[in-house]
Amino acid sequence: MAAVKCDDDSVSPLKKKSRDEAASDSDDSDCVITSYTQAAVEKDDVVLVIKSSNSDSDDDLLPVMASKKKWPTKKKIKLKFDNLESYLKKDPEYYDNNKKLPILEGISHDKKRHYSVHNIICLLLHPNLQSSTFACSTIPTFVNDNVSFVINLDALDDSRDVLADDMESWRNNGVNTTYFNVRVSSIKVKNITICSLDDATYSLRRQCKNAEKGECFVQEVTCAPEPIAVLCTDQQLNDIVRFCVDPFNFCVLGIDPTFNLGDFSVTPLVYSHLLLQDRKTKHSPILLGPMLVHSHKLFCTYNYFLSTLIGLKPKLAGIKAVGSDGEKALVDAILRNFPAAVHLRCFRHLQQNIEKHSHEHNYPASATKVYIRDSFGWTADGVYHEGLVDCSDALEFNVKLAGLKSKWDGLENECLSNASSGHRGFHDWFHRVKAPEIRESTLRFVRESAGLGSPPTAFYTNHSESINAFLKESLHYKKNQWGLFNEKVKALVVQQQKEMEKSIIGYGEYRLRSEFSFLAVSEEKWFCMTQPQRQKHIDKFHSCLVRHTVGATAQEESIISSDITIGQCTTTPEIKLLSVNLQDGLANTTVPFTTGKGIWEKAEALLSEKENALVHAPGLGPKDMMVKSKSGSSPHLVTTASCGTAGIQYKCDDKCLQYKSIGICSHVVAASEYNCDLPEFLKWYSTNRGTRSLNLSDLGQFGMPQGAGRKGGNLLGRRNLAPKKLLLMIIEYHWM
Repeated sequence: MAAVKCDDDSVSPLKKKSRDEAASDSDDSDCVITSYTQAAVEKDDVVLVIKSSNSDSDDDLLPVMASKKKWPTKKKIKLKFDNLESYLKKDPEYYDNNKKLPILEGISHDKKRHYSVHNIICLLLHPNLQSSTFACSTIPTFVNDNVSFVINLDALDDSRDVLADDMESWRNNGVNTTYFNVRVSSIKVKNITICSLDDATYSLRRQCKNAEKGECFVQEVTCAPEPIAVLCTDQQLNDIVRFCVDPFNFCVLGIDPTFNLGDFSVTPLVYSHLLLQDRKTKHSPILLGPMLVHSHKLFCTYNYFLSTLIGLKPKLAGIKAVGSDGEKALVDAILRNFPAAVHLRCFRHLQQNIEKHSHEHNYPASATKVYIRDSFGWTADGVYHEGLVDCSDALEFNVKLAGLKSKWDGLENECLSNASSGHRGFHDWFHRVKAPEIRESTLRFVRESAGLGSPPTAFYTNHSESINAFLKESLHYKKNQWGLFNEKVKALVVQQQKEMEKSIIGYGEYRLRSEFSFLAVSEEKWFCMTQPQRQKHIDKFHSCLVRHTVGATAQEESIISSDITIGQCTTTPEIKLLSVNLQDGLANTTVPFTTGKGIWEKAEALLSEKENALVHAPGLGPKDMMVKSKSGSSPHLVTTASCGTAGIQYKCDDKCLQYKSIGICSHVVAASEYNCDLPEFLKWYSTNRGTRSLNLSDLGQFGMPQGAGRKGGNLLGRRNLAPKKLLLMIIEYHWM
């Protein structure tokens, strides 16, 4: 690209014409070509933009049309270009001796040449123009003489810089803008009013707020100090109450964290459905329970999870047994929220802890094997040899552990040397670190109390690990975004519930246990029922309680025998004088079975005594009774209060320790039976007091002096007061 610029109008002697005349006769125009494009050559007509050097406005631009048909041939172009170049080479002239500014038309009069538009086109169309000796590589400015220049536009920073005036103003110092032609008809304009990004926390909180009653799966969501979500359905909570709280037949509630499901950790609860059995294995199926989605594995995290569940379903505080892998933060949260529950530790994890310690201190594998055998027992030739975990109580455990010290120390002296190990004293480490854990969560009586049979089986977290593996398999072993994970897990829970409901008509993987065959419906009858009838039967299935059946299972027998000595009868007492049996009377309460058994036996003894152990209290209500005390000389006063449809309240006096701690005793049971009000009293108790935990505060304050917390001695200001007269009422009791 090139341009021709004249500094003054007097340079060219061509006759000046108007714009119209110049446009019609371009060969005689007295104007200067300031821009030219090679693309124009390809057209039939070329537009040459002409501008006078004295103009300072775009309005002075003059387009000159040069017909391509009138253009010179290549031969003529070359001839004219060579003649001009040879002429200029003879005596080259530069403005201000600047080699970058060769002059096209000389300053002296004899060198002045006249160039028509036709001649200039010949110069511009020559391919060697840019490398010619008369092409300027910079802009001529501050020109005070009558000269003309050919400017190489490619040598400039921008081709539009050639439009600058003599003072070098109008120089292009901006950013060049490139324009493109695009079709805008298919472009849709989106008016963004809210954030369209997928916010998992917002999505979960919205699900938690908008869920209908009874259908909520996201129960609680918190964002700080860490993102936490509690996921469960109301039916899952009800199932845990039915199968983990019932004092006569319960299962161990498992809890174990799992990973690699997303950028978060997941801690699900698992439980057994005691109404069903697997079609193949005949064992109760293991089901997925409430779930915690979290980031940290701290005590506050697990405590939030368990306390939230208890807040949603207060009866969960009465869970009987919980099993875990022994993680300290998790164990502390379990003990904090389920103080009445038996806590079990996984045998496998305890063994792995011993193996890890032995490996870190270079104990040989043979010694480690002996330590594990002595601790957890072993089987040889079909005969089981008991270990420390098979001790019946803590005293036996301590004695047996002390007896192993010489054996374990001798094994160390035999297998280890000072060169191979810098640590001695496996027995000391075991006594200090592992013995408290084993003593509290693995001994025989602990596992029997947790319903693992008699003799009890070892506890493993296999159920929790199988559910964790099931979750990973269902999610195809891929990490998921939080919101997507929530949707997939909810679908699994819904599918799990439908699979349980299929057992009603004998379909699916599960079958009803024989004790609950009354819930079964034939296939023909089921499909003849209306939808409301089906739903009513399904609700009955989901609300059916596990009762203590005749012929107790090993699990139930272990509950009964957990708090009694060897040689005592472990069968359920045969109650004849009470209108409500023990199983039905305390089924919906948190009263331990052994405690209830003692209450029923003592109440029956009071009712069966030949001498009247119950008499009406004189001067009080018609149903208020004086009941004989087995532990003291003075009787207990039992008063009543009608509660309308909620039943009748029977209250024992403050001298009864058992009533102060759990709200029921043999005195109120016997008095209510004497007045034919036992069913009404148990109705009131199960509603108002039966779901409460043990009142340890009242139990601790029982028998303390009445003046505790007050200064003894006479009070000032009362020394000279006359003594008050006392009115004594003497009541004679005749035990007829």
